[in-house]
Amino acid sequence: MGKKTLIFILGNLTAFGPFITDFYLPCLPCLTDYFSASASMIQLSLTAGMLGLAAGQLLIGPVSDKYGRRGPLLWCLALFVLATAGCMFSTGIRTFVFFRMWQGLTGAAGLVISKTIIADSFTGRDVACYFAVLAAVQGTAPIVAPVVGGVAFSLTSWQGTFAVLGAWALGLLVACRRLRETLAPKDRLRMPVWQTFRCYIPVVTNGKYMAMNLLQSFSSAALISYIAASPFIFQNHFGLTPLEYSVCFAGNALGLVAGSSVVMKIRKLPSAAPWWCGGV
Repeated sequence: MGKKTLIFILGNLTAFGPFITDFYLPCLPCLTDYFSASASMIQLSLTAGMLGLAAGQLLIGPVSDKYGRRGPLLWCLALFVLATAGCMFSTGIRTFVFFRMWQGLTGAAGLVISKTIIADSFTGRDVACYFAVLAAVQGTAPIVAPVVGGVAFSLTSWQGTFAVLGAWALGLLVACRRLRETLAPKDRLRMPVWQTFRCYIPVVTNGKYMAMNLLQSFSSAALISYIAASPFIFQNHFGLTPLEYSVCFAGNALGLVAGSSVVMKIRKLPSAAPWWCGGV
């Protein structure tokens, strides 16, 4: 398999995480009517997907170190397709939330294993270059996901939106069967997978590390609250269509990218104390 084809497949796998979260945002108000559930219960499905995505990364990493990259990736993609079908045919909100959690757990494989395949396959500048490509895809996906989801929802239904996501996963499953195993047996984890979780203890007991992570977490909480509430506010209160809402959401995401770029430019300027601190 050529490098371009490999990076194209890995880029699609990297985009999976943001798509799992943002793809169905335009459908949220419709789901309240379909399941006869409150807005908070529908928002819980978003939370379940995020929790699954977070937990899945912690679990799939050691599993892929133990059993290789290709096998766990194929299994997770197959289970993701089944979880998506479960979402489509759910008749109750609790069942829907359950399958959303499984979507997150299995979809996390794309985020983790795409990066480990890069690390296994390349060295030197190539690693940095291809990591940058995956980072760009991961940053762009939240902009694209709600727009694609809004278009799919406007043409079909919320089930059709999930069908598009499932078809994408099925296509990746077929494409990933062509991937070769990149982790040699001699380099695989020797200890049982469950023992690797002890390695997280020094991380979570590092005060400085946890403080910085909590700062990031609390700042992200405001964004996540906006993501969960915005479909209802823009569509039910302001009367926007799902497609119009997805465009507004994409505009917000573009603003975040632009703001991050400005911050990076500011960091390169000569440091000086602000005028209110006595600086010039």
